[in-house]
Amino acid sequence: MKEKYKGLPLTIVTGNFFDHEGAYDLVLEQTFFCTFPLTLRKKYAEKCYRLLNNNGKIAGLLFNKKLFGTEPPYIGTDEEYKEVFTSLFVFSRYEECKNSIMPRLGSEVFFEFEKKTIEPKP
Repeated sequence: MKEKYKGLPLTIVTGNFFDHEGAYDLVLEQTFFCTFPLTLRKKYAEKCYRLLNNNGKIAGLLFNKKLFGTEPPYIGTDEEYKEVFTSLFVFSRYEECKNSIMPRLGSEVFFEFEKKTIEPKP
């Protein structure tokens, strides 16, 4: 990616996602969310929320099939994604991916979620 997008303001971060600190306008999601079992998915959404600036977005691809297997990739459904993300994000786009590679055609959704401004509780 560094070579392909040379000259653009792009930050590539490696390391433990949950330990990372930063502030971003955009988090790109590509086959990362599906590595987390159900027990860590809310934690992932909360971490993305904390990493994003106000008006920040998370966007990318998610699988839209039922969870299967005991090892990654862990697949999800529309209902599961709504449960994980709706308290923190507004779903601005959520649609079948039109340019998936052939083996994934019909099993991915493209999404763009905007960070909600959550009012502090009095």
